[in-house]
Amino acid sequence: VTLQATNVPTAVAYEWFHNEAPVAGASGSYTVTAAGLYTVKVIDINGCTATSSPQTVTVHPLPDVVIELSSATAFCAGGSVTLQANAPTAIAYEWFQDEQQAGNSSSIAATVNGAYVVKVTDGNGCTATSSPQTVTFHPLPAAPVITPLGATTFCGSGSVTLTAYAADAVRYEWYKNNQAIADAGSNTCTVSEAGNYSAVAMSRYGCRSLQMSETLQVTVYELPETPVITGKPPFYVGYRYVLEIQSPEGGVRYEWYKDRQYTGYSGLQYRASALQHGDVQVYFVEAIDARDCRSRSDYFICVAEIPPLFIPNVFTPNNDGINDNFHIAGLEAYVENELQIINNRGQVIYSKKNYYNEWYGGDQPTGTYYYYLTVTDKQGEVSRHTGYVHLKR
Repeated sequence: VTLQATNVPTAVAYEWFHNEAPVAGASGSYTVTAAGLYTVKVIDINGCTATSSPQTVTVHPLPDVVIELSSATAFCAGGSVTLQANAPTAIAYEWFQDEQQAGNSSSIAATVNGAYVVKVTDGNGCTATSSPQTVTFHPLPAAPVITPLGATTFCGSGSVTLTAYAADAVRYEWYKNNQAIADAGSNTCTVSEAGNYSAVAMSRYGCRSLQMSETLQVTVYELPETPVITGKPPFYVGYRYVLEIQSPEGGVRYEWYKDRQYTGYSGLQYRASALQHGDVQVYFVEAIDARDCRSRSDYFICVAEIPPLFIPNVFTPNNDGINDNFHIAGLEAYVENELQIINNRGQVIYSKKNYYNEWYGGDQPTGTYYYYLTVTDKQGEVSRHTGYVHLKR
């Protein structure tokens, strides 16, 4: 404010005082910026002096103003951030966005990019303008497009990998039937369950696409019931056994595998090949329905066992095709044997090494005969069997 000494037409010199201390002022006016009591002493041409009454100058402080934020100043398009003027003494507000007027309340909702300032006025008419606050809106990525890397219709044990793409996206949220899939954030998602799958794109700023992708339907057919193979052990050397499916399912084809190789046979039963000494045969079955969906049984293992020898006590060589030979069951399990037949006079009437049930009694009459049999197994162990057999013509 400029103080002017008036009503002193004869003054030739001036002295100004601030709170009674002289200040640098030698003219009839003095511009002051500090609060306090100001006086002026004037001197006329006669050397006479006079001092004015004091003039009080009051200096009001400028209002303080800071812009406060309700959230981060960088966010996604379609959102907003509230800018609040923190100015305790303000009674009026003017907001500007890139020098364009944007509002006149204590706060505004910023929805577009720009540099925002607020000018406040207090009760003394003093004004102050805040530092600029920049607000940035990041664009939203487009809704992603889902592409399957394979068939979306498959059997229960299958799967398909889905890929999602949207420009400017760095990660994705995956959904099954509108429910978020946990731990799925990359651009691929491998699924094995039926449902409607969709995705949302995320930019590097964390902005989500406004819309989900179109849904992609995945259909999963149920597998046929897992087959169970049944058989009746023990599995003796030289014998063939029938394996069959327990509780077969209608409309299902069953394919048999032996030692991991397809046998070429499908059906509810399979006649296994004869076991040899030391054999281990491993079987499994695949159940195949009309959609070619497959389920596999557990392994069924047949381990060859040496059958117990059965030596009959009678045979009837009368050429009727029944029991005509002295048939010893189980000889095929042994690598070597020797048989002797002795009559009641102690004479050896028949002797054969590696006997395989070919003795039909020869020309011997009806009667009881003594046999002496030795067998040797694959491990080289020898066992002996003796007894009587009745030959009846």
